[in-house]
Amino acid sequence: RNRWWIIYVIFLVAACIIGAVVAASFFNSNQYSDPTLAPTTKRDRLEEDIVRIITSSYPDIKNPLNDVSTPQYQALQWMADAREGDNELKASQVLQQFALVSLFYSTAGFDWLKSDGWLGSANECEWYGVFCSEPLVREGHQKILGIDLRHNGLHGIIPSELLLLSNSLISLSLSRNSVGGTIPE
Repeated sequence: RNRWWIIYVIFLVAACIIGAVVAASFFNSNQYSDPTLAPTTKRDRLEEDIVRIITSSYPDIKNPLNDVSTPQYQALQWMADAREGDNELKASQVLQQFALVSLFYSTAGFDWLKSDGWLGSANECEWYGVFCSEPLVREGHQKILGIDLRHNGLHGIIPSELLLLSNSLISLSLSRNSVGGTIPE
């Protein structure tokens, strides 16, 4: 009699374990955890649109955008949050804003001596040390012509995303900071 009771308990425990494994595999294949499905929220769609704009101009960026430890990932998250109310994304403006926000996160922007406007609601051309053209009718926004963050407490690596500004950037001044890396051409 005890022997049947032990067999019954073992069978019951095995059935529970098998049920848990089956349930876990079903949950993991559920639509909410499948990254290949379309985004489900407006913010997710916006983030996907930003990624598409960035990767179409800068294909090498794909992996850093998925790595939560990178400045590029932080920049992407900030942009998706900051632009959540935008109805239209202008590719050239997304690219230049992404380059600047990547610079901010790559060089410990929260520790800068002056960072007025950075990561705020103001247009990036109003951020401290950023100089822009007059608004371009064709583009619908201003182009970044210069960045002057001399002697401002930057420390870190110059991000390669500054390459995204190569069509308009004339002047970049980062002297008297603790930055390394190369300036992209």
